[in-house]
This record gives sequence, C-alpha cells and structure tokens, in this order.
Amino acid sequence: MKSKKNNLYTNFFLITSIHLLLYVILNLTNNMSSKNQPFSKDQGIRINLVKTIKINKPLKKPKITKKIKKAAIFKKKSLPDKPVEDNIKKEPESVPLKPADESTGINQKNLQSLYLEKVYKKIESNKSYPLIEKKRNHEGSVKIGFIILRDGSVKNINILKGCKYEKLNQAAVKTINKAVPFLAFPVGLKQKQIVINIEIVYEIE
Repeated sequence: MKSKKNNLYTNFFLITSIHLLLYVILNLTNNMSSKNQPFSKDQGIRINLVKTIKINKPLKKPKITKKIKKAAIFKKKSLPDKPVEDNIKKEPESVPLKPADESTGINQKNLQSLYLEKVYKKIESNKSYPLIEKKRNHEGSVKIGFIILRDGSVKNINILKGCKYEKLNQAAVKTINKAVPFLAFPVGLKQKQIVINIEIVYEIE
C-alpha cells in the first residue's frame, strides 16, 4: 500500500513540473515574437506629444520725442481807417407809423365777445329745471330771441322755436326774466343794442 501511494505522489509531481516547464517555454517564445514585430494601431498604445512653445515678449518701442519749434507770430500792422467821403448822401430815417384807431374794427369785436360771455354765464346761472318735467324724464331745447339795450335792459323776449313740453318753454322765458338786467355796455362798444338768439337745453344727467 505504501509503495502505491509513493508512486502516485511521484507521478503527480512529474506531471505538474512538466506543465510548468511548458508554460515558461510558451511565455518566452511569445515575448521574443512580440519584440521582433512592429507596433500596430490595434495594440491600444497612445503617445501624447506635448509641444512647448515659447512666446517672446515684444520689445518696447523707443519713445520718439519731437521738438516742435514755436512758429513766429507776426503782428499785422493796423492800417489807418480810410476817411469817409462827406459827399455820400445819407438815407432819411424811417418815421414810425401811427397806430390805427383802437376803437374800431377788431377791438369792437373783442369787446362784444367779452360782453356776451358775461351775458351767457348769467343766463346759465339762472336756469332752472321744472321738477314735474324732471320726474317724467322730459327733455328738450328752447330757442329764445331778445334784444339787450345799452343800459343792460331787455325787450322783445320771444320763443323762436319751442319744444313739445309747454312747461319747459315757460321755464326758458322765466330764465331770461330772472337774469335781467344785464351789465351796461362797455364804454368802447358803440352799438345801441345787441340782438341775442340763444338755445336753452334741458337734459337729465
């Protein structure tokens, strides 16, 4: 029994030693072949080349200082004024025109328009809306004509065009009677009387 075990150990040792020798021989042959063959692209070896570039600093330009000579300043000699001939005829001076009479034309229209503004304001301040007509939502406009005399009094109050509501027509006449008398005509206004046609409007706001 002991002899059989010894034989088995010796055989196992021989087989493993043979395998190791074969493995070493194969590695040596592969290394020799790889040294003789050139490198290929498929071997996965990359070589990065790093270039060092030196940049020379620019040389400073020498400063050039220019000397500027001051130009000589020549003073012009003042020439004597030429004598003015006495024989030259002088043009006559323009005489300013006298202003036109301010009491005529445009000034009359301005005075009249200013006076009429005061008349219309006084009529507007005295206008009243009848309560019954306001509750009934009655609206309308009434045209009235009258004449203003120089002292501010009024004559010939007439309804030129009335509305369909009689109480509104009567209210418009009462408005003129309440506003009378108006101011007297200004001194510059030469008219003896002014004819007025006015429209009094009644609207519910």
